[in-house]
Amino acid sequence: MSLAYTLLAATVLGQTPARPHGQGWQSHGVRAGVVTHSKPSASGHLIFHGSAYARGVHVAELLAATLDDAHAAEWVDKLLEIRSARWPGRATSAPWGTRVCEDLSLQVFDAPWPVSDREMLMRRRVLVTAANRTVRIAFEPAVGAEALGFPVGKGRVRADAFSEFEFVASATELGTRVALVGLVNPKGSLPTALINVLNRDWAANTISGLLRHARRATRLPGPVAQGACKGVDVSTWGGRAAPADVVRGGGGGGGVGGGTAAWLGALARAWLPAAPESRSEL
Repeated sequence: MSLAYTLLAATVLGQTPARPHGQGWQSHGVRAGVVTHSKPSASGHLIFHGSAYARGVHVAELLAATLDDAHAAEWVDKLLEIRSARWPGRATSAPWGTRVCEDLSLQVFDAPWPVSDREMLMRRRVLVTAANRTVRIAFEPAVGAEALGFPVGKGRVRADAFSEFEFVASATELGTRVALVGLVNPKGSLPTALINVLNRDWAANTISGLLRHARRATRLPGPVAQGACKGVDVSTWGGRAAPADVVRGGGGGGGVGGGTAAWLGALARAWLPAAPESRSEL
């Protein structure tokens, strides 16, 4: 990886709050209930941002869904498969009060013919901070010794990606702020039209898919039962935790705690993009 690409990734991953800042971000409005932005790249990279406020969805439901590799292809846009393995490198140090768990994540994404499918071998780090009720799930390329034993699949291209989910539990009600930001180097030329579609739609489709998947839970998840994050428990976070024995009611696919219109109104008030700041992101 080049130094320029690494520095660009560091800049883009500073965008996990709801409002992307800096110059160059283009708004795509609200798509599938998600406020979406992207940033053009002369290098053919994908740079995208999405955010939503999920009223009635507990952060524990989102954490459980994102760690459920067996069902990830049901909600991650264009994902074909995902496999996890123990992280073989040195553990990440963390600030006091933050728990970190990490593993290797091999993800394969579908690409339309004649473009080759893309796979990404990434270090997945989950950072859990109770003091501000925040869960961050960060992905970065696994390189060097960490990538040994994971040859590139036949007919695929191994791309690089830096991406991050951020979940912040509300302090006053049952709800979670969700943000997703990413930078992808596809390691090969992609049609401009495909890049534009992915920049516009991928974050929106993935976040809306995650929320649909999380709402399928009929009981509030407790501590993580397996994997690198075994024992992590965020079920007590938030202003009002859902009783563990209550089945999620009605609601429907599009509405969140009061119907689509009320949700979109709250979303618009909470997530209107901020005016660009003077500093450049590149």
